[in-house]
Amino acid sequence: YTFRREIYIGLAVGLVPLGIASVLYSAGYDYVAYGVASIGILLLGYHHTIRINYTINEAVYQKTIYGVPIYTKIKMKADSICCVEQVLEVRVRSNESKTRENVYVTYLRGAKKLKIKEYGNLEVSRRFSERLCRRMGLPFHDLTEGPVRIREPSELDMPLGELLRKRGEKVEYPSIPMSEDIRIDRDFDSTVLQFAPQPYRWHVYAIVVMVFVIFVAVFWSLVINHEEVNSGVFWLMVTAASVFFVKAIISSHQPGYLYLDKSGITVRRMTWKKMMSFDEIEELACDGSEVTVIGDRARFMLPYDFYDDVLSDFVIKLIKYHAMQNTRAN
Repeated sequence: YTFRREIYIGLAVGLVPLGIASVLYSAGYDYVAYGVASIGILLLGYHHTIRINYTINEAVYQKTIYGVPIYTKIKMKADSICCVEQVLEVRVRSNESKTRENVYVTYLRGAKKLKIKEYGNLEVSRRFSERLCRRMGLPFHDLTEGPVRIREPSELDMPLGELLRKRGEKVEYPSIPMSEDIRIDRDFDSTVLQFAPQPYRWHVYAIVVMVFVIFVAVFWSLVINHEEVNSGVFWLMVTAASVFFVKAIISSHQPGYLYLDKSGITVRRMTWKKMMSFDEIEELACDGSEVTVIGDRARFMLPYDFYDDVLSDFVIKLIKYHAMQNTRAN
C-alpha cells in the first residue's frame, strides 16, 4: 500500500531540482546540472510504503525509492494486525507561546503500534483511516471522542439507522425523563426538543470584560502614538469586537433547539444552525457533557452541555429511534 499523497509530494519536490538543473545546464554548468537532476529523479520515486506479506507473516513500514527499500521504520508479524486505530493527540509546540494543537493520528494496531499518518483535520483523518480499513479489510477503532467506537469494513459508510438495524439493536421511543432543562413537543413522526439556556458563570463575564478593555486600551494607544493608524479603523475593530462579545453573551441566555423529522436532524441556537440528513449520519459520540453527530463530511455538537447522564442517554436514544424510522433498509 503506497500513500497517494506521498506520491504527489514526491512529484512536486522532485520537479524542483529538475527545473534548477535545466537552468544550470543552459548556463554551462553541465556536471552540476547532472547532479541536481539526479537528485530530482530520485525524489520522484520516493515513497512511504506499507508492505504486508502473509506468506512469510511479515508487515513492514518502509521508505522506498522506486520500490527499493532505503529505510525500514518498523517490522512486525502480519497476523498480529487486528485493526486500524484513530487517536486524538494533543501536541504542544516548542515556541514561546507553547501553543497546544489537536492532531489526529492513524495507527495500525498489532503486536506493535505502527503510526501511518497524522492530520490536523478530523474529517480528513477519518476518511483516510476508513480508506485504509477498506483496503486492508480491517475494523476501524475510533478513539477520538469518548469511548472507543468500532465499525467493521462493511459498516464504514452505513447510515446510523441501517447500522443499528444490521446489528439487531431494538430501539424504541425512549421514556421522557423528568427534567426542567428540556421541553418536548412530539408529533406523529417528528420531535422537537427545546434546551434550557445555559448562561456563563460570573467569572466568564469578568474575563470577557477584561479582554475587551485591554483590547480597546492597546489599540487606542496605537491611535494616539502613531498618526498613521487610522482612527476609523480603530472604531471599526472596536465595533466588531463589541458585536462579537455581545452576541456570545446573548446567545448563552437563549434556548437551543433540536428538530428530528423525516428530513433529518437540525440544531439551532439564535442564528447558528446546522442540519444533516439521516442518510449522512453515521455515528453518535458522547464525550463527557458533549453529544456529537458525526458524518464523513461534517460533524456538529448539540447546543447543550449534558451534565446529566440520564438526559444525554435520552437524547442519544431519541436520535437513534428517528434514524431507524427514517432510514430505508437496503
